[in-house]
Amino acid sequence: CRPWLGVVLRAGGSGRSLVGSRAALATGGGRTIGRRFVTDGIYASALDSRLIFGLGDNGVADTLRVYWSNGAVREMRNPPAKLFLTLWAPTNSGSQ
Repeated sequence: CRPWLGVVLRAGGSGRSLVGSRAALATGGGRTIGRRFVTDGIYASALDSRLIFGLGDNGVADTLRVYWSNGAVREMRNPPAKLFLTLWAPTNSGSQ
């Protein structure tokens, strides 16, 4: 199984939306992979808020940045591979 990293985006409270949120992952191989939260993949009223990144042969993630729909940015250095990280949307537009 090739290395991967999953990111689960969650919105706290009522009225918050993840639509427009996106993530960028810089890998150890020097490339950056982008994923955008979309709602067009809904099936049977189930919304999949996971963003999945393949890490390639190097298998290392250097930096994960999440750009939330409210303007906030979250950055993580050296996120672990082969698991899902659950990240909650901040309540304001400041960085976390």
